[in-house]
Amino acid sequence: MTKKSKEPSFSLHEFRSWLSTQQGPKPHEQKTKNKLAESLIGKQIESRLGAKRLEMKIADHNKTDIADILAEDFRVNGGKITAVNELMVNIEVDSGTFFLPKIYTKQVEG
Repeated sequence: MTKKSKEPSFSLHEFRSWLSTQQGPKPHEQKTKNKLAESLIGKQIESRLGAKRLEMKIADHNKTDIADILAEDFRVNGGKITAVNELMVNIEVDSGTFFLPKIYTKQVEG
């Protein structure tokens, strides 16, 4: 008796082609993004923007009437990242919390 090996009905090339057409993030990319986001939570940050521009950005990205107070508090004391959502970070300061794009922040040294 001879054993016949069963060949799969598709080739590796066909599988890779099919996989490349699938939508959404690849599993390893999603894990990397999640790890990066988790590593930012709790970090002390400060603004890269001047007072007026920071106030405008806070007002643009948040529905709040106290953008001026939040901006001043963030400029003087810095803040702490409490959540990360794609390109935005949620920043906690003494006077409240707000969202701001990551690009407008920098990590405090030390």
